[in-house]
Amino acid sequence: MGLVSFARGSPSSLCDGTGHDRLRAGIVKPLANATLFARARRRLHAASLEALSGCRTIIDVAAGDDRLYLKLAARPDVDRVVINDLDVEALRRGARPHPKVARLSADALGLDFLRVTFDGALVKNILHHLADLDAMHRLLQTARRLGRRVVVIEIEDPKTGRLPRLLHRHYYRHLLGERDNEDLFFDHETLSGIVSRAYPGVRWVARRVATVRGTYSLYRVDFPAHHDMEA
Repeated sequence: MGLVSFARGSPSSLCDGTGHDRLRAGIVKPLANATLFARARRRLHAASLEALSGCRTIIDVAAGDDRLYLKLAARPDVDRVVINDLDVEALRRGARPHPKVARLSADALGLDFLRVTFDGALVKNILHHLADLDAMHRLLQTARRLGRRVVVIEIEDPKTGRLPRLLHRHYYRHLLGERDNEDLFFDHETLSGIVSRAYPGVRWVARRVATVRGTYSLYRVDFPAHHDMEA
């Protein structure tokens, strides 16, 4: 399936349309991911694959240019993977054709128009790009409506470690030009509280994934069968 676009631009985009930004996002970032951060990406991908095991249909609500979807689609028990991001250019940079994969470009906070439930909804490293805590809560609620299982992966506050702090300041913000909301970087305990408040009364499993880029909190939340949306 080709790219279906419902909106343009992105609050967390790495590109603003200039040649220099396209160079940073299209060359510098992939090169760093393939070398300096290759092990970190493998660890995060492995954790994501494990958390989504058993899911036959999956939506990544903010996929960016990450190619985790190819590893998901390669599983014989997976029928369909939908990758979404408001940043059309990021999706195109990561695009590789696959018969199981559909691409969608829409605001992650506005995905309620999808009248379908997936086995798994992945919310990966987007929360700190949102405007405020209310937007964070709304995105987690959107993921709940989309998925029988929600997997949340979010980097913990990079200011708590020397190397993650330097990477965030000099690589992500200055070199890549990433825009994020520094008020929405939290430690593991605070992130756990946010997940608990978003999904009260629902049991979830958490783990932490340590990488050179920082430590990520991962939450797997499984909802009861009656959670399925009506067609």
